[in-house]
Amino acid sequence: MLARIFLSLLSIVLFPAWSFSQNETSTSNQESIMTVFVVLMVIVSMFVLVVAIYALIILRRLLLSEMERRAIKKGVRPEQLPGFWQKVSRSLTRSTPVLEEETILMDHNYDGIRELDNYLPPWWKALFYFTIVWAVIYLLVYHVFNLLPLSGEEYNREVAKAEAALEVQKSLLSESINENTVEFTDDLDILANGESVFKSQCVVCHAADGGGGVGPNLTDEYWLHGGSIKNIYWIIKYGVPEKGMISWQSQLPSEVIRDVACYIITLKGTTPADPKEPQGEHYDELAPLINPELPPIEQDRRPTISSVRDSMNNIQIGRGLFSGSIRLNNGGPGCITCHHVTDDILPPGALIAPDLTNVYSRLDEKTIIKYATTPYHPTMQEAYNTKMVTEEEVALLISFFEYVGTETAHQQQRDKRAAGFLDRIKKSNQK
Repeated sequence: MLARIFLSLLSIVLFPAWSFSQNETSTSNQESIMTVFVVLMVIVSMFVLVVAIYALIILRRLLLSEMERRAIKKGVRPEQLPGFWQKVSRSLTRSTPVLEEETILMDHNYDGIRELDNYLPPWWKALFYFTIVWAVIYLLVYHVFNLLPLSGEEYNREVAKAEAALEVQKSLLSESINENTVEFTDDLDILANGESVFKSQCVVCHAADGGGGVGPNLTDEYWLHGGSIKNIYWIIKYGVPEKGMISWQSQLPSEVIRDVACYIITLKGTTPADPKEPQGEHYDELAPLINPELPPIEQDRRPTISSVRDSMNNIQIGRGLFSGSIRLNNGGPGCITCHHVTDDILPPGALIAPDLTNVYSRLDEKTIIKYATTPYHPTMQEAYNTKMVTEEEVALLISFFEYVGTETAHQQQRDKRAAGFLDRIKKSNQK
């Protein structure tokens, strides 16, 4: 029997080792010998253990047989020795045999029911002591040495991780949204966000109900640049600087531009209070997508002061700086906020300050540069105190002023009070 056990163990352990040595042909002979030696040592150890257990079983049987023979010879009943599991059970419970319960009876008697003075089971006391030790360890780890975070702190950490993961997901989503991939959605949260942005940024030109003003009516079926979600997204992102529509890509994330475009889609067919007349062409959902190329002005390739003055690109950039569709380097407001120029492309400007249509012909360039870079008027000082216009930007503005004041014969100054105002500026600079 032992031989069969030994052979079985040998086949179980040695065969995988042999297979391994056959598969790993690149291993050295020394490593193979060591592997076989370790495997054989494991087999011998297991065999010795099995033999020892088998020997103990035989010795126990011989001992029981001898005790039984002696008991029979004396004419008494053989004593039954407890088995292994009986010993384990007694050690865990410390129970008293029924025949010996008289020794642990207590004086307490209730209606014939007697109470035994049994020990608590060792496993129960061990568990109780373990809870005490665990409580001490918990107190030291969490409340004394702060080795691990409490549940509240752990919750805050998980929330922070989730928010960070959400920001990463949003950034990936933002990168995936553009004028070619944007799709309309009627999600209520997206439309609500689009409406909020529209009413805070777009009402100046398009009215709160989308009926139009300086900008076109967004509720009818006529569109200047196409009425699909991709067209609208493109216009919001890149703008139409020559018509006063600024580019929002540097101010609004891609997903917010998507939200606004989706909201504008929902304005189609509504009835505004004072709708502007239709502009552009009737938009057909089945018509091909209108997606013009990016205007050169939006590339913002700003030339230096020494560039050619009459370059149309310089004039376009100067027009964008004046209208605010191209942001000034230092973040100052566009000139159209307070001034006006008569131009075929730009919408009417404010008349808070003088009309600058003929400023180029009335003032020399040195005066214009000085007035723009070091303003003396309190309003301009407050607006540009920390956001001064650079000389490069003034040169581009002068290109635009020269164009609107001299190259187009129909340009006329509308505010006659500006003439005297500009004359006073010129005289003060000559002193």
